[in-house]
Amino acid sequence: MGYLKHTLMLEGKINTTEGDDNLNAQINGLRKEIDEKEDDMQHMESLNKTLIVKEHTSNRELQDARKELISI
Repeated sequence: MGYLKHTLMLEGKINTTEGDDNLNAQINGLRKEIDEKEDDMQHMESLNKTLIVKEHTSNRELQDARKELISI
């Protein structure tokens, strides 16, 4: 999110200096890349949370199996 704020701040500075079309196109391209990266990051965070839950479940199952083996 910090990159987006920085990009928007730069865009504001550039727009006040007679808006060069090439720079505006570059800024728009960067903004699109940032949005895509943010979407990717949200997806990866979601996947990471899912994997953490699965790891905890597996660990609980292993602990239960160990307890049962010890009690035999």
